[in-house]
Amino acid sequence: MAGQASKGVASAPRTPKPVQAALTASDVLEGLAAAGGQSSLTQLVDRTGIPLGTVHRMLQALAQQGYVRQDPDTRLYALGPTLIRVGGMSGRLLGSWSRPILNALVEATGETATLSLLDGADIVYIAQVPSPHNLRMLTQLGRRIPAASTAAGKALLSLLDDEQVADLFARHPVEPLTRRTIVDPAQFVDELAVVREKGFAVEDGEHELGVRAFAMPVRGERPMAVAVSGPDTRLSTEGILAQVPTMQDVVARLEVEATRH
Repeated sequence: MAGQASKGVASAPRTPKPVQAALTASDVLEGLAAAGGQSSLTQLVDRTGIPLGTVHRMLQALAQQGYVRQDPDTRLYALGPTLIRVGGMSGRLLGSWSRPILNALVEATGETATLSLLDGADIVYIAQVPSPHNLRMLTQLGRRIPAASTAAGKALLSLLDDEQVADLFARHPVEPLTRRTIVDPAQFVDELAVVREKGFAVEDGEHELGVRAFAMPVRGERPMAVAVSGPDTRLSTEGILAQVPTMQDVVARLEVEATRH
């Protein structure tokens, strides 16, 4: 009788083990990303809610493929180099749809326009349209630059709260690239407060002397920053202020298009 009765009860579908493993790997990588790209084992367990043994085994498996690496000194886990290659391809695909919008921005400003993502304490360039001038700013797609030294990085970091920024500075101290690079965490937090108030970030020789840039965050599921950069002899403070409405229109277009790709 019991056997006959059980036929009418539908059992809950089980998630296949390979699928469950993929979901666990995704949770672990997302946990690392949410922690700024680096975390201890116990912090990952707390953040993901996954049992310690499972997280440890998954980290070991991801490390074998280069998706995760462990610092031999601190024993902290960090996002690995394989993600750069995979993410770089994804970034290039992501950046392709933005090109017409960046083209319009270059036509309006006369300077190089870029689109970038925040990855830990760095920005990664995913799209670029160069200025028509002979003297122009150029970068390599997929290139990583310390976020704190760039307008795009400031724009993206302004989306974080002060505690997150301070934690990022503590784990990734800023190296002075020029005499203008902001290396003091408290000063940088004040700088981000100005960025949030104005709605845009300015870079003035902090990454490279003689180069000026301004950027705005592009909000969405994966925040980006759109920036315009050029020689400080052409891109003046007054010129930047005059182009703010244009940049705001570009941000609005990018936010709409980003939801479609």
